Amino acid sequence: MKHSQPYDESNGPTGVGSQSWKVLIADSQPELHDAVGRCLASLRHDGRGVECLSAFSAREATALFGQHPDIAVVLMDVGLEGPEAVQRLVAHMDKATATWAGPGLRPRLVLCARDPGQWPERAAFEAMTIDGYAVTEPLATDRLYGAVLSLIRLHASMIAQDRSQKGMARVMVSTAGIFELRSSHHFYFNLLLQINSLFNIVQDSLLFVVGDSAPKDEVMRIRAASGRFSALRNQTIAAIEDPRVAATVRDVFQNGRTVQTNEHFAFAIKTRYEVTAVAFIDGALGLSPMERQMIEIFRTKATTAFSNMMLIDELNASQKAAVFALARVAEYKKNVVQGHHKRIERLVGETAREMLQRSLHPDELDEDLVGKIGVASVLADIGMIVVPDQVMHSTRVLDGDSVELIRQHTIAGWEILRDAASMLRGRSILAIAAEIALSHHERMDGSGYPSRLAGASIPISGRIVAVVDVFDALISDREHREAWTVDAALSWVTEESGRLFDPLVVKAFRSVVARIREAEPDWLATDVAPPALAGKITTAKRDLRRMLDRITHLLN
Repeated sequence: MKHSQPYDESNGPTGVGSQSWKVLIADSQPELHDAVGRCLASLRHDGRGVECLSAFSAREATALFGQHPDIAVVLMDVGLEGPEAVQRLVAHMDKATATWAGPGLRPRLVLCARDPGQWPERAAFEAMTIDGYAVTEPLATDRLYGAVLSLIRLHASMIAQDRSQKGMARVMVSTAGIFELRSSHHFYFNLLLQINSLFNIVQDSLLFVVGDSAPKDEVMRIRAASGRFSALRNQTIAAIEDPRVAATVRDVFQNGRTVQTNEHFAFAIKTRYEVTAVAFIDGALGLSPMERQMIEIFRTKATTAFSNMMLIDELNASQKAAVFALARVAEYKKNVVQGHHKRIERLVGETAREMLQRSLHPDELDEDLVGKIGVASVLADIGMIVVPDQVMHSTRVLDGDSVELIRQHTIAGWEILRDAASMLRGRSILAIAAEIALSHHERMDGSGYPSRLAGASIPISGRIVAVVDVFDALISDREHREAWTVDAALSWVTEESGRLFDPLVVKAFRSVVARIREAEPDWLATDVAPPALAGKITTAKRDLRRMLDRITHLLN
């Protein structure tokens, strides 16, 4: 007799690898075992035959059931050590099956009797849960064959139903998480992860996306990858060296159909935003019809989640476009070089990210703020549109009235952005921008404006932008002075750490600048100031300190 593998929930109680339906014959008479074996020899269901397992006592039956939890039907003689022993054996099987697979997947039980008087059929059905009753002397082979086939069909349908329920549960769990994701990067990664986990597989997999780039194009880009494909993320389909993979993906993209072979499967997820994703899972999966149906259900739900995420992306892109349009207005007003705000955006965003990763001010920074603060920072000086040009571009030390006009730009910017943000729910980019506009000229020692906030009472967004804004101003040419070198500007910002600027922000900012200078030497000027310019910078630093002190005096 063959011994099957221990029960594996991923395969179900019959096991994908099982080649036959198992029937346990528990009877003390060897001739009955032979007769039943001959009777069921030709039985087949769903492409599988029958394997008969023989037990000649209740002890042997218990042992066999422990070795073969995938038994489908039990033919049990009522005279096997008496009715009480039979009841104990049935109770053991019910309990064991409930532990392994659930009560609905227990073996189907037929009680057999040579003499119906030993345990009448009606009394047997009333005493315990059985699925049939058969008289074995004489053995009605056709009737037994029909009864066993019927019970195998019932058992198979219960297995299919159980798998379907568990599969649907996995689909619901898998898709529930992706509905919460709000960034395309996280969405793509988790979508591929959930496809793999849906079928309890760890495979070489790819997720291609077409149409999510700006400006849109028809290039197929790899947005998520695992296994041997892991290094290909963000590359195009041209990076796929295996022609079999590339051909399958193109076929699915063009025809929108699901492709499954013994080597791989692939399917498409299309959104109403003209964006299409194609998932490709490599490996011999042998998916059943029910599992293929699960893929279709998952695809439907993932399409909805994908469309929602694309809508959020579109809204964020629209908000970002509006932000940069407003920022260009400020650039014209301030007469700064176009692109200045791109530098501000990157330095602020990367400084905030550095702080989050190093747990600097963890109570004030979170992923949402870090993801938005860079874009929001470009509107820091939008309020400058209310400042007269003769004041903004003055080359002399400002008097009290002029200082007051300058100070008003923070309040004006806050009011403009606050009113715009009120039309949006949650902590939008515009809401963060309003906070920055109002607070980025505050200083740690309370000497800033407009509210003379100090220390932690200044919002973290304002403290981050304060450092970057001053640094960027120092390394930029102005009408009344030449640009400082990066080293000179970093030195001055560091000197003022703790007095004007948050020391932890300065710490993170210096790390970001160092990393950028090493990786992209041309992105920031790195020349060391020649002696003549060094003298001018020293004088400029002294004048800047005097100007700051003068402003502080006027504000007080």
